[in-house]
Formats: sequence, C-alpha cells, structure tokens
Amino acid sequence: MPLDETGILVRASDLCVDGHFAEASDLLRPVAERELASLDIWRLLARAELDAERYERALQAAEHTHVLAPADALSDVIASFALLKLGRTDEALERARRAITTDPHDFGAAALLARILSVAGFHDDAQAVAADAANLAPDEPHAHLTLGIVAAAAGERDAARESFREVLALDPASGAAHHELARLRLRRRVNDPAVLADAASGFARAANVSSASQRSVLSLEKVLRRFLSKTAYLLFIDAYLVERVSASSNGAAARLVPVAVLVVPGFYAVRFLRQLTPTPRQRLLWLLIEERALSIATVLEVVSVISILAAAVGAASLRPSVAVVAALAALAARLLLSLARERAARSASGQPAEHAIRASLIWVIAGLLGLLAVALLVAAVTRGRPGTAVGALVCVVASGALAQLAIRRRASG
Repeated sequence: MPLDETGILVRASDLCVDGHFAEASDLLRPVAERELASLDIWRLLARAELDAERYERALQAAEHTHVLAPADALSDVIASFALLKLGRTDEALERARRAITTDPHDFGAAALLARILSVAGFHDDAQAVAADAANLAPDEPHAHLTLGIVAAAAGERDAARESFREVLALDPASGAAHHELARLRLRRRVNDPAVLADAASGFARAANVSSASQRSVLSLEKVLRRFLSKTAYLLFIDAYLVERVSASSNGAAARLVPVAVLVVPGFYAVRFLRQLTPTPRQRLLWLLIEERALSIATVLEVVSVISILAAAVGAASLRPSVAVVAALAALAARLLLSLARERAARSASGQPAEHAIRASLIWVIAGLLGLLAVALLVAAVTRGRPGTAVGALVCVVASGALAQLAIRRRASG
C-alpha cells in the first residue's frame, strides 16, 4: 500500500473513532475511486458511509467490497444494515442470512439478523438468533444490546432490562444502553411524573456519554413536551373549575378554590422536578431556552397560573374573566405542544415538516373564539358581569391573531 494511502487510511480511522464519519468518508472516497482494488480502503469507506447514515452510498461501497472479498462477511453485514435503513427489509434479511452462512462465528452478523427479524415481526426467531450472538461473544456489549432491543420489541421488559444492565456492566459508557433503559422506563405509567423524571435522567446520561447523542436529546425534548402537555391539561381543568365556582358563588369558596385547585398541577410539577438530578435539570432548562415552541408553551402556562391566582385576590366581577384567560392560555399551550410533537414525529420519519393544522381549521378555531367573545359580551350585559368583558377582549385578540396566521399560511401555500 502506498505511503500516502496508508496515511489517509490512518487519518480516516482516527476520524471514525472520534465520530466524524462524514469527514472520514469524504476523505476516503477519492482514494477509493482511484484505488479500486484496495480492500482496506473500500471496507473502511463502507463502514464510514454507514455510520454517516449515507445508506445508498454505504450499500454501493459494500457491494464493491464484496466483489473484492466474497468470503468477507462484513460486506454483507454492512449491505444488510443499509438495506434495512432503506426500507428494503426482505433484501436485508437475505443478506444477513448470507453473512451468517459466510461466517457462522460472526456475532455481528447474527446480531444484525436478529434486529432485522425483529423489525419484520418474527420476534421468537429474533430472540433466538440474538441469544446465539450473545453466546458467540459473551463479552461484547453490542451482542447483549441487541438481545435487549429484540426482547423489548417482543414486549419482554424484564429480559430487556437485564440485557441492557449487562451491557452497562461490560461498558458503563454505553450511551445506547442508557438510552434504551430510559425508553423502557418511558413506556410504563407515562402520566407518573416520577417515571418521566427517571426517563429524563436516563436520556441525559445517554446524551452525556454517547458521541451520537442527538436521538437522546430528541427523547429528552419528548419527555419535556409530555410533562408540559400534562400540566397544561391540568391547568385547563383548574381554570374551568374556577369559572364554575365563580359563577355560582361570591363567598369564601370563590377565593379559596383558585388556590386549592393549583395543588394538583403544583404537586405534579414539584414531583417531576424533585426527581431530577442537576444534569438532566440543566439539559431540560437548555431545551426550554433553545426550543421556541417549548418556551412559548411555558410562558403560556405561567400566564395560566397567574390568572388562576388572580381569581383568588381579584374582585368578584373579574374572576370569570381571569378564569377564561387561564383556560385559553392553557389550551393554547397544549395546542402548541401538540403541533411541536407532530412536527417532531414527521421529522423523525423523514417526512417534510408540513403544517399540522391547515388554514381552514385555523379559520374554524378563529370563528369559534369570535362566537365565544360574543357570548361573553352578552353575559356581561345581560347578567351584570362586566368582568367577562376582559375575557371577551382576550378572545377577540386571539381570534384576530389566528385569522392573520391563516391568511399568511394560505398566502404561502
């Protein structure tokens, strides 16, 4: 191998170790196209392209590697994984089986076959093959990670948890194991703030120790959206109760209820925050600052809380109005979080980030808010409750803002 080619190979290997896979592949490709017979260059290029998530290019490099070394199972493993990511599951399954036939002792090929079988829905076969991979390489964290992933897909949580803990015993810095354990926690009692906090801590650990931490950060964002959505829902119910009590009573109950109803969302929030250690708390705070949708939703929920508290100290005539403001703020926060969740889901599945709510539906919501404003004004005049005029004003402003949004969205196509 020429000296310059050797140096490039070493440099590319170092880039891969540091997690700079795209840079490594860009460095290797010109050399590979010039040195078509260099197995080492093409093998490393295929791996770098795969880790850089350039699956079409990884598949092409793996096919060339297979031509150079038909008895090398690695090329089939890389091709199989790339085909799986490209949605060609049947072809991926065939290549994984061929890799095992080529080298029955390659635990990596067995682990990949297990994952493909799991994706295809053959959970029993997947677990059997994953167990074979773990037996072939009992000291390899990746083999136990695969065993845990296929067990989780089959619904066997205890077995999955045991496998992920085995991975961490072998490699305490395994971000993938921390991430998968957090996902398992998130699948149970998701309305329990302690469970949400526990999952957030796991994702934060995964983000800290893994070079490929983006999916853990996205999962942290998902946890935060779920927490804020739940608190928005609780605040909306509280605002409704405050409005009902204010409508039927002007006594002590009308002042005590607004404070009392905040106990439930307050307990929910405090329990979530107290369970967090400093690291996930800092990461969640960073997400609140960086993600505009989460920041706005948080501000709206603070407005809702302040409005509910204002009902306890304000004049009787203002209580219905501030209750309406609290309800609208909580409802707007929950709607915003739902939109953010749908955008994130579309992005994760590779779909274009289209608007989750069409302009026509925005017009409908704006019209309903306008009707609510009219109803509040009628109540202010006929029932002698001038405070409801404040709520009517808020509805008019919100309706106008939504109408402007619908006009801009329709104009932009």
